[in-house]
Amino acid sequence: MAQPLTIAAYNQSEATFLATTESQLGAQGDRIDLVSQKGDVPALNRLLNTFPASLPVRYVAHVAGLDNVRSVLGSTNPALDSRFSGIFYDYEPNYEPEFDFDPGRTYANFTQFAAICHQHGKLAIGYPSGQGLKRGWDYGRLATVVDELAVQTQHAGLETATWEDCIERLVRQFQQNGVPLSRLTVQTSLPQVGVNSTTPQQALVNYQYAQSRGVSSFNVWWSPKDPGSLTEFLKLIGR
Repeated sequence: MAQPLTIAAYNQSEATFLATTESQLGAQGDRIDLVSQKGDVPALNRLLNTFPASLPVRYVAHVAGLDNVRSVLGSTNPALDSRFSGIFYDYEPNYEPEFDFDPGRTYANFTQFAAICHQHGKLAIGYPSGQGLKRGWDYGRLATVVDELAVQTQHAGLETATWEDCIERLVRQFQQNGVPLSRLTVQTSLPQVGVNSTTPQQALVNYQYAQSRGVSSFNVWWSPKDPGSLTEFLKLIGR
């Protein structure tokens, strides 16, 4: 079975493009990640309303910082659209005031994040930096306190050997903590995204290897400067 995809949209033009590719989305339980780092609820709702109601995907709100998570979920005028099933908690240097490379403080932040989401009936999806692999983080332990962990593995995705090592380490950490791989998502970035960009062909290799190791979901980061790369990747994986 093909892996479900997570695909992000930062703005109206990106959301509109994704809505036009609906024939390639949804069949595998895909997820649309709608981004507002500061937690602008009206903007998140507008992005969601770009997509046809018939599209069988899940939607998550992508927010940075615990205070913004609280604000989004506590908003009443307007309230966050009920079609958002969960929150993506962006956790990386220079994005969250509470970010810390210390594993213990990071674990405490993720525990707090999950409590906020669950209080409001939403899934808690951690989206941590992959840099923790070099700093002693146990991603499997982090995954025990959230509903899912979507690790920012895009830098490892530049080379096959590095990618395979990264996936093996994450799989091992999840297994050691008794967390099913159905709660792990990994990420690759397509061209024009930045220093971690790779080709659609390399993204395919990364996708296939993660799938072979039992990882259940794949986050593909793309750029509106090169939407053709996303279209090509979708075709390469048989969409």
